[in-house]
Amino acid sequence: LSPRTDIGVLDTINYTARNAFATRIKHQFTETSGVMAAYTGLREDGAANDGTFLMYFDQRGPFQMYAQHSATRDSDEGYGQRYNVGTAYSADSTNGWFEYVEVSPHYLPRLGFAPETDYKGFTGGMEALIPQAKGPLLDKLFAFNAHTFRTTSGDPYRVGGEVVAGLTTRKDSTMVAGALTYERINGFDDRIWTIQTTRPRNNPYRNVLLQHSQGRIQGGDFAQSMLAVKYRPIQPMQLTLTASRLKLGATEQTQVIGNLAYDLGNDRSLVGRVVRSDSKTNAYLSYRRAGNAGMEYFVIVGDPNAESTRSAVVVKLVMPFEFKR
Repeated sequence: LSPRTDIGVLDTINYTARNAFATRIKHQFTETSGVMAAYTGLREDGAANDGTFLMYFDQRGPFQMYAQHSATRDSDEGYGQRYNVGTAYSADSTNGWFEYVEVSPHYLPRLGFAPETDYKGFTGGMEALIPQAKGPLLDKLFAFNAHTFRTTSGDPYRVGGEVVAGLTTRKDSTMVAGALTYERINGFDDRIWTIQTTRPRNNPYRNVLLQHSQGRIQGGDFAQSMLAVKYRPIQPMQLTLTASRLKLGATEQTQVIGNLAYDLGNDRSLVGRVVRSDSKTNAYLSYRRAGNAGMEYFVIVGDPNAESTRSAVVVKLVMPFEFKR
C-alpha cells in the first residue's frame, strides 16, 4: 500500500464445505518500530472459527520490546485469548529474552498452532556463542532457559529449565554439545540429558549428526537416538537420510526417512520422500515450478500425509495478487 505499509491476503476454498481465509497488514512507524494486525477465518461443516492478532514492536539499540494479543471465537469452545509482553537482547555473540505470557482455557486458533492452553507465567533465557581467536577450538557455546507457569486460576502447573554447553573444533568443524532438561509437571519430576555431535558443522549439504537423549518422563523411562546424514553427490542433487528410535515406558517406535531433492533449473525442482514408520511405508513424488510473476505450480503423486503409500495425483496452483494505489 505504501513504502511502510504492506498487506497480504490468502483464501483457500474446498468446494465441498471448507473455506479458510487469512489476511495480514503491517505498518512501520520507523525502521525499527511498528504494528502488525492479522485475521483468520475458518468455515467447515457448519462450524466457525475466527482469530485476530495484534502486535507492537520497538527496537532500541540492542534491546527490542514487544507486546502481542490474540483472540479466538469458536463455535464449540467460545471465546479465548492469548497475550504476551516481553523484551529481547541481541549484541555481538550474546542473545537473551524475558517474557510474560497468559493463555486462557478456551483459546483455539484452528488455523494456527496452540497445543497448550490455560496457563500464565514467566519465561526467559540467555545464549552466548563465544568465538576463540586461537587454539584447537573455534568457539564455545553456553545457554540456559527457565520458566514458571501456573494455571489461569492460580494452581501450580509446571516449572522447569534447561542448561546447554557445547564446543566446535577448529580443525574439522566438529561440534559436540550436551544439555540437561528438567520439568516438574503433574506431580512428576522429568529429567532428560542429551548429547549431540555434528561433523562438519559448517557444511549444511554434507554432514553427519548423532544424537542421544535419555531420562524419565511422567514416571517412565525415556530414550531416543537419532542419526542424520546429508550428502550432495552432484551440485543440483541433495540426499538426506534420517533414522530414529524412541522408547517411552513400554512403547517403542522406529522411523526412517529418505529424502531426495533435485534442482532441474529454471525455477523447477523435483522432490521425492520415503517414510518408514514401524511396519508402514509411505512414498510420494512432487514436481514444483516457480516464477511467472510469483506463480507456483505443484504436481504431487501420492499423499504426503498418509501413513501408507496410496494412489493419488494432486495439482496445486499458488497465485499472488498485487494491490497498487
